[in-house]
Amino acid sequence: MEIESVINASLRLQKAASEAEIFTVLYEACTAVAGPVGLDGWVIGHSRSAHHVAHLGPESVEATVDEVEAWLAGGSLPEAFARHDHVATDVTTSRLESEKRVVGGIVVIAARLTSLERRYLFDLARLAAEALAKLPEMRRCQLVLEALEQSEEAISFYDETEGIVFTNDAYHRIFQHYPDRSELLGMNHLDLYRLDLNAGVIEDPLAQCDPEAYLAQRARLSATLVGQQREIQTIRGRTYIYTRSRSTTGATMSRRIDITEQVATEMRLRERERELHDLAFRDSLTGLYNRAHLRDLLGSLTRQVADGTLAGVTAFLVDLDEFKWVNDTYGHDWGDHVLKTVADRLSRSSATDGGAVARIGGDEFVVLFEAPFTPEEMVAAGDRFIAVLAEPMAHDGMVLRIGASIGIAHRCGAAADIATILTDADSAMYEAKKVKGGASRVFTPGLKTATLDRLRLLEDIRNALYRREFTLLYQPQFSIGTRRLNGFEALARWMHPTRGSVPPDIFIPMLEEHGLIEEFGEWVLETACSEAMRWPDDLGVAINVSPLQVHAVRFSLKLCETLMRTGLRPGRLELEVTETVFLDGKQQTEAVLNNWKALGIRIALDDFGHGYSSLSYLGNFPIDKLKIDRGFLGQFDPSQPQAKAGVILDTIIDLGRKLGMTVTAEGVESAEQLEHLHRHGCTEAQGFLLGRPMSADEVRQIISARVTPPPSNRD
Repeated sequence: MEIESVINASLRLQKAASEAEIFTVLYEACTAVAGPVGLDGWVIGHSRSAHHVAHLGPESVEATVDEVEAWLAGGSLPEAFARHDHVATDVTTSRLESEKRVVGGIVVIAARLTSLERRYLFDLARLAAEALAKLPEMRRCQLVLEALEQSEEAISFYDETEGIVFTNDAYHRIFQHYPDRSELLGMNHLDLYRLDLNAGVIEDPLAQCDPEAYLAQRARLSATLVGQQREIQTIRGRTYIYTRSRSTTGATMSRRIDITEQVATEMRLRERERELHDLAFRDSLTGLYNRAHLRDLLGSLTRQVADGTLAGVTAFLVDLDEFKWVNDTYGHDWGDHVLKTVADRLSRSSATDGGAVARIGGDEFVVLFEAPFTPEEMVAAGDRFIAVLAEPMAHDGMVLRIGASIGIAHRCGAAADIATILTDADSAMYEAKKVKGGASRVFTPGLKTATLDRLRLLEDIRNALYRREFTLLYQPQFSIGTRRLNGFEALARWMHPTRGSVPPDIFIPMLEEHGLIEEFGEWVLETACSEAMRWPDDLGVAINVSPLQVHAVRFSLKLCETLMRTGLRPGRLELEVTETVFLDGKQQTEAVLNNWKALGIRIALDDFGHGYSSLSYLGNFPIDKLKIDRGFLGQFDPSQPQAKAGVILDTIIDLGRKLGMTVTAEGVESAEQLEHLHRHGCTEAQGFLLGRPMSADEVRQIISARVTPPPSNRD
């Protein structure tokens, strides 16, 4: 027996890294023990992946896997072993058990084995079993070590006594200023922080202004480590999740996970979210909040008022005066400048009191304060906004002033209905609109009644349109020189069943505002043309056309269709437009009017001098008639013909006559007025002096008589 071989085998078994290596060592050790005394036997190994049967003697004996498995499981020796003819009777067997599982065995048949040799064989079997038991753990340790080495996370292990005990490659890719792994082992963690400070890779403000305080802070963190600590750390412009955890061995594992890309992606996503939020809740032109945001804000304020965390809310609804005229006259660039200027002024004026400013429509703004204002405060704030907005606006070398009408409403108390505050402010704003030159009005319950009344009136207008409750009256137009009847102007009237007569200046704007004017205008056109077909061919009919109708393709088509169906000669139809029609796209208006003119229809410019008159309209557009606004005759005093009103009146007459246009004076109520108009060359007149608006039946009676109706009193 070679004792040295047995000892060497023991050491090799402790270091063996595989089953094959263990059984090879065991085979060699058994041979060393029993070989000198004559050996015949087997070393049998078993695992999930292989079966090892090593024959110790000169002869080859084969046994099936099942037979070997049966013996290892506690059965008898394989028959092939038992049948073998042995001169010796000393048989030594030992099963190798690892973690209560038999993984192999030894069968040695030899002569003259001493008790020491037999004990060595059993010891070898025990050592082999222990080595086999350690293999799974060794394999797991190796796999963990390889995973740590290959991990993209920067990993290190630090022991308070031994210092750094492990670092992987990723760790050194981050801390390139550290020495190599072998030199780093054993270093204290504060030594590492000093290396970081010297290299300037720590982006902590404390580290930059007070390095020693920073080191003391890190030392305290290390000393107070319990379980796990986590922080975000920035090194050389990259961001890491830095975690420290203490193991059961007392060592601390540090991990740094690079999240730079994730952080950048998250920042991009947040930026995109902000952009989408701005698109959804910001007005693109002014940068103010929009209606959608205001709706959400009112919902939030409602909850705050209800739970008592907010005392109340005050809203200012700002509507610009004559903005459409500015936009159409000077162009959209000017209009955009006005809106942005208004937004800026409202924001600056309300910033002191914390007002939220939103643009909720074309030229409508809301200033919302999270506080209930007193009546005096509301009036003062409204006046302040009006004054700020009235300041001159300069753009493209021009200076413009613009007014505003402001409606004010407020809510307070847990039961306050914040959701309706804008409706109330809107009611107050409509009241403010009645005051020319800009004004503010505070909502009162009476205004709510007026708003509800206006809504009911709108519903009545819809029903009247559907039921054909509107009627047309016709006011005669006479030639001043001959007193000959030239035709009639069709005037819409509405007799409400409970309200009585509702004037056109009430229902016409509501028809326009709510998209009903086209249907109404088509009815007027159809009715007037059909009625005119009952008159002599030398009499014409004039109807008023809304600017909205002028720019509606449907109306022009309806115009041609009506003339064809009724058979009315186009020259007998006169369409009256106001000067505001020229503000809504001059090129489009010119094209429409030229098309009407090509059909043979006459075009009259109604209420001339009342609006934003421009002499360029008279030269650029196909106008046949000027109708002088009745306001000029109302201001005219026949006893003072050289007064301003008389001069203006005479100038308009002279201008129209020299341009070859018919000039019609509206609102003639006295013989003196008629005489003055005749003396200065006015072509045509209509008014109470010559005839009031009358029904279709009355028109037919006048036409039958073919006499000039006597002057009537205005009663």
